Amino acid sequence: MQLLRVGAKQRFGIWAWPLEMTRALQVAPKFTVTLTYPDGRERYGTRQLVVANGHTIAGRLRVTQGPANQDGLLEVFRLGGPSMGALLRTTWHLCRGQLLRTHHARYRVVREVHIATDVPMPVDLDGDLWRSTPVFCRALPNALRVLVGEHVEGAPSPN
Repeated sequence: MQLLRVGAKQRFGIWAWPLEMTRALQVAPKFTVTLTYPDGRERYGTRQLVVANGHTIAGRLRVTQGPANQDGLLEVFRLGGPSMGALLRTTWHLCRGQLLRTHHARYRVVREVHIATDVPMPVDLDGDLWRSTPVFCRALPNALRVLVGEHVEGAPSPN
């Protein structure tokens, strides 16, 4: 299930997330997730699991001062527990830049994680539906290079 409707980010920018949250909270199913890391395993209930590579998610929401886009580290956390109250509290902390101060997040920084759910769940990759669980996630440091020439066809002229 895609919780952020298609086109919402283009229409509302960063405000798409809070505007869509009420609808998302009403339709987000509870599920049990099993996370397997190189050093262990954990299992818990949630309505939303986030795997991030970098300082921010959803455009400008700052997750931590920790991992950077090219360091090969992932941040794994849940937006609260399976209850609506836990989800709202954690989302509130995230919007205020205080995510790590809540125990509901179950925050970890890892190199890789295997994610399995009690029933297959769709995976949203940067706002687009990608595939279903189970999935394996690993960030490859310095794997993406962007090259921009002096003139890019179709780009507006600097003059």
